[in-house]
This record gives sequence, structure tokens and C-alpha cells, in this order.
Amino acid sequence: MFGYLGLRYRQRRMRFIVASLLLSACGAANLTLSPGNAGGDGAAGGSAGAGGSGTGGGSSSAAGGSGVAGGSGVAGGSAGGMAGPCSATTCASGCCGTLGNCLPGTADTACGTMGAACTACLTGQVCGATTRRCEAPFNMNATYTVVPTAATVAAMKPGGGDWDDLSDPDCGIELFCPVNAVNATATADSRTDTFNPTWTSTSGTCRLTAMELIDQGFAFSAFENDLFSNDSISPRRTVALTQAELLSGTKTITNVGGLTSVTFRFSTP
Repeated sequence: MFGYLGLRYRQRRMRFIVASLLLSACGAANLTLSPGNAGGDGAAGGSAGAGGSGTGGGSSSAAGGSGVAGGSGVAGGSAGGMAGPCSATTCASGCCGTLGNCLPGTADTACGTMGAACTACLTGQVCGATTRRCEAPFNMNATYTVVPTAATVAAMKPGGGDWDDLSDPDCGIELFCPVNAVNATATADSRTDTFNPTWTSTSGTCRLTAMELIDQGFAFSAFENDLFSNDSISPRRTVALTQAELLSGTKTITNVGGLTSVTFRFSTP
């Protein structure tokens, strides 16, 4: 009897253990499935993350918008060559090209100024950098005549006192060509009783080549012609020229000794 009951007890205990194992196994399966679902949620989260990247794409579009603004900058650059309709107002120092754009006006193929239509210079001509006109090339060997044309004498001598006791000064100009000449090579005779003498010619000759006038220049001095002796109005002064000044044909110098100003003319035969 007791052997039978013991057997039944062991069988029931065995079933209980098996059931417990099965339940444990099921629980483990559930635990395995649960992380799997979490993994699914994680995948969804990853999709959401991709959505976030999509939002980042929106930011990229905004950056693209900035790129369009950069395009406006290109338009601004074009304005450097075409500032609206080309005219004397928008292109005062240059000329207008065939496309309506403002050009510097200093090229031989596009020469001009004050918003006029650009001109192509003829063979043998060049566009003057200063004049912006088609002209013959500058000749460094050309000979120029130097002539004082006008001067203004200061009201009083540099050291004080009148130039002439009884009248206004009698101013004359001496020229030294070449610049290192010991004695005057030409003289603009004195103009009587005036603070504003003018001249149209000189006695003698003061002629130098363009190269000499640019590289070395010429010299001048001014004197006040008195009865017994001449007083100095301006000491000897060297004047060097530029190509532009020779082309313009004139140069004014100011505040030289007792001269407030003196103007010279340069001409070729």
C-alpha cells in the first residue's frame, strides 16, 4: 500500500516538475518575443530617425535658398560691367560698348569717354590713356618749345617790402635748357608795372625733346627788372614733366619764391 502511494507521489511530483519546466520555457519564450517586439519598435524608431533626417533635408533646402542669394551676388558682379543703361551719367569716365555695357574707354579697340559709343582706333593710332581719344602714338623724340605764358607775383617780397618803390613789379622769366645749362638760354622779357605778367614768346630758343623734358626737365628763374640792378623774384627751379602734361600742353607751378604761380606752355612745330 505504502509502495503504491509512494509511486503516485513521485509521478505527481514528476508532472509538477515537467509542468514547471514547460511554464518556465513558455515564460522564456515570452521574454524572447518581448525583446523582439521592442526590436520592432526600435525599427520604427529608426524610421522616425529617418524622418528626422528628412527634416534635415529641409534645412538643406534652406541652404539652397542661400545659394539663390549668392546668385544675386553674381548679378551684382555684372553691375560692374553694366550699371544700368550706359550713358554719360552712368559711364562718365568711359565709353558704351555694343552690348550697352560701360567700358574703361582706354583700349585701342574701344576708346572713348563721357558715355559716348566706343570707337575702334585706326591702324597706327592708339587710345590716349588720359584723353581717351584715338591719336598718334606718343613720340619721345618730338621736340617741344617751352614758353612761360603767365605768372602772378606776390604782393610783397618773400623777406618783406615792396618790389618797386614807385610802381608795381616788372617781372621777367629766364629759362635754362638743358636743365644743367650754366647761363639762361632763353628769356621772357619783363612786363612793366604788373603783378600778373603774361607772355606769348621768348627771346632766344628753349627747345627740348620729350625724352629730355620727362627724364631731366628744364629750369627757370624769375627776376624783377630795376633801373640799376635786377632783384630776384624766384630762385632757379627745375621742372620735370610727365607725358600727360606734355600732351595737355601746359603746366602750372605754385608758390616758387616770390611767384604765387607761373604757367608754361609746351608746343611742337
